[in-house]
Amino acid sequence: MLVFSKARVGYISPSVFELVPYYFYRIVPEGVGLVGVTCMIGGWERKEFDKGLAAVDEAAKELARRGVDFILHGGGPLVASRGPGFDKELEARITGITNLPCGTGLGSAIRAYKRLGITRAALVTPFPDEVNENFVACLNKEGIEIASLVSMKIEFKKLASTPLSTLQEGVQQAAREKSAEAIHVPCPQWPILSIAGPLEERIGKPILTSTGTMLWDALSHLGVTGVSRSYGQLLSQLN
Repeated sequence: MLVFSKARVGYISPSVFELVPYYFYRIVPEGVGLVGVTCMIGGWERKEFDKGLAAVDEAAKELARRGVDFILHGGGPLVASRGPGFDKELEARITGITNLPCGTGLGSAIRAYKRLGITRAALVTPFPDEVNENFVACLNKEGIEIASLVSMKIEFKKLASTPLSTLQEGVQQAAREKSAEAIHVPCPQWPILSIAGPLEERIGKPILTSTGTMLWDALSHLGVTGVSRSYGQLLSQLN
């Protein structure tokens, strides 16, 4: 019997990925596996984003050769750097190359917004100003208004080691914007999922995380249920 007999999710990471697999196997039911490749970018600069996007086609082909059932691309800032609508273009391109369903970090988040009926959110990011501007522009184009932005400007190679207390403070600061219907934390290299569930209960609003929205997108498409209820409102829909 195959170890991952229910489904195998392919993941294209723009850089090293430490926390995505950590959370993946805590969230999914037994029999669902993760197959990952990385494009090895080294920072927030546009040239690094371009390098990462140039590697996507070959990465997608390799995941298809490995027999995955769905492909996720985790580079929200990379996709946003190409402007509104590029999430759909990249998803169509990957599907065209592999004949597999696909989601991007940005596209999955937009679908999660629509699933929850959210049109106004507060954003908490580690991004520099230009990346924030690109990201907000893409959300605005989809009818999602950003009511407040908490930008922590974390060094690229220190994302995974951001203290949970820092993330909690950022989310709580964003939650002070009463008009925001949700808090969006778009960075899969942040350990935000460790506290997202309890924080949601405390602030009374959904917290959309990159890993959470991408897994929800992939698993719901594949019809996977039995997902852990410990990681927030969105993923709990798959229980």
